[in-house]
Amino acid sequence: MRNRDNISDIPFLKILPFVIIGIVVGNWIQINNIILSCLSVLFLVASFLFRKRDIGSIFISLSICLFAMLISSITRHKEIVPKGEKITCLTTIESTPYTHGRWQQCDARITLFNPSASKEWHETNERIILRVDTCINITAGDIMFAKTYLNPFSESTGSDYAKLMRRRGFSGSCFITADNNVQRLDSKAKNIRILSARIQSFFIERFQRLSLSEKAEAVCMAMTFGNKQMLASEDKENYAHSGTAHILAVSGLHVGIIAMIVNWLLFFTPFIRRGHLLKNIMAIISILFFALMTGMSPSVVRAAFMFCGFQIALATSSHYNKINILLATATMMLLFNPNYLYDISFQLSFIAVTGIILLYQPLYRTIRCRFAIVNQLNGLALVSIIATVVTAPIIAAQFGRLTIWGIVINPIIMLTATLIITLSFLYALLPLSFLTTPISFILDNIATLQNNLAEFCSNLSWGSWSVDLHAVSAIAIYLTAIAGLFVALKIKSNKTEKLNINQ
Repeated sequence: MRNRDNISDIPFLKILPFVIIGIVVGNWIQINNIILSCLSVLFLVASFLFRKRDIGSIFISLSICLFAMLISSITRHKEIVPKGEKITCLTTIESTPYTHGRWQQCDARITLFNPSASKEWHETNERIILRVDTCINITAGDIMFAKTYLNPFSESTGSDYAKLMRRRGFSGSCFITADNNVQRLDSKAKNIRILSARIQSFFIERFQRLSLSEKAEAVCMAMTFGNKQMLASEDKENYAHSGTAHILAVSGLHVGIIAMIVNWLLFFTPFIRRGHLLKNIMAIISILFFALMTGMSPSVVRAAFMFCGFQIALATSSHYNKINILLATATMMLLFNPNYLYDISFQLSFIAVTGIILLYQPLYRTIRCRFAIVNQLNGLALVSIIATVVTAPIIAAQFGRLTIWGIVINPIIMLTATLIITLSFLYALLPLSFLTTPISFILDNIATLQNNLAEFCSNLSWGSWSVDLHAVSAIAIYLTAIAGLFVALKIKSNKTEKLNINQ
């Protein structure tokens, strides 16, 4: 009797590493796309011809690497708008503008431009960071005609930031003032990002009917709708120094909370016909709608697709199928946009979800008791602890700081965040105006408690220290963990096979 519950049931564990290698090599070495295509097909054919030999595996691995290199080359960001040169351009605003001092900042896209030394118009589709003088009223979907400059990020910011923004698809930044011969066209642009920005504005307006205190409202809006405009700088510093800054930026954690809320609310569905299928469909719809409601920032979109894969994985009965579905989701996302590999939000979402799938069930069994409410709280805390621990190496390498308070208070922050996001999300989404007073009271106190906890931990002189962890060292830590996983799976597989043989 063959044991199917082993490492051979995780085919994407063998595919994803070669996709990553192909993307990394593709950034170092530039090869003609036609050559890459031919070589990839050649090795694929060779793998089929030698499929019964060990060399067939080598050929298919090379084919995957070359295909990933080809995708990386095809999707490489192409910039044609000249930098630092005066241009006349047609610009579409694609996100909800937020005010920062004199400027309103938003994401935008240049669709047509005319260099100052030319009379010829050029079509393009380059995304930019647009800063518009507050004396000009703008909204998502506005199409603006102006004379301005496209400034490269490297001129005013660090090279690391410039590289990050280019990988996210942005070419540079533009400033528009009243002196730029600005004209707003009567027509309105329509695309998914603009629709998302309008939905975000609609739900923020509904939420503000709660009339919370200033700091409480700022935290709730940042965590639930991705709008950090009202957050004071001292509050941001308190969260950063206490190791809980991730709670303010809508990303994988927040998407995970939405998924968890929906799964809890639909706990009864397994008792009805095809209820299990209904629960998973509703969870995926809720995740995608949450991404739409929060403005579809890149981090939210990546996390949404990751958790949609996670939700599909939860529908399977096999532990190994869950891992395989998650790895397949990551593979498809990287092939869609290879730059995701270098984005910290994608890395954190993937590592956190992987850690939860691998560690949650065995650890939860050890702390489970007979009281349901205690189990729910323990499960919530356990998810937070696992996510915090497994992402610690990459956070230390990226930000150069390790905060012990993050591990200590994140279970509490996870609880307050769940309550804040749940109440804010449901109030904005459902007709709950008759509950305005109690919801306002609860949210105000929970948000204030969370702010005070972050401030208290931030003011303590110990529990946080600088860490000089190189990215290579962080990768080595994860590779060691993966090697340990391989060994554990192999040992378990061998034991199971011996048991089957004896039986």
